[in-house]
Amino acid sequence: MNLVVKRALDTTGSTGAAIAIGTQGEMICWAMSGPTAPPLGAPVPLDSGLSGECVRSRRAQRCNDTESDPRVNREACARLGGIGSILLVPLLRRSGVRGILEVFSTRPHAFDDTDEYVLELLAVIASMALAEFAENEAGARVSRSTAAGVRALSFLVPPV
Repeated sequence: MNLVVKRALDTTGSTGAAIAIGTQGEMICWAMSGPTAPPLGAPVPLDSGLSGECVRSRRAQRCNDTESDPRVNREACARLGGIGSILLVPLLRRSGVRGILEVFSTRPHAFDDTDEYVLELLAVIASMALAEFAENEAGARVSRSTAAGVRALSFLVPPV
């Protein structure tokens, strides 16, 4: 997960990236990178806002300007270092959403369709790794297909 958020940060030019994982009602930040990302263990409420909409719709959500978007908690954006824009994609599983991959920027209008596409690719890899972890009781082994997917990060999403 740490590699995925680092690649998300590098490829989108964001100032923060995070993966939140959980169940219905609330998710918890499991991995983060960058100064504007939420801290590890931070709760991500799903009853409203962009995160909730991402989970309900099972689709990417973008906020181009946190000052004018009613779905955004402006106080939380200020606490994270003055977030100006956000892009989120769901980590999907067969029966629902396993988590969210998010990137943050202090600049408004920082993300475009290319950034969304890159995050969707990274979300597929993260979802594969999470599924593999869940299937393996000990969580100690990762299949060759998941390991190959993680290695593919350097080819699919090269560092900037």
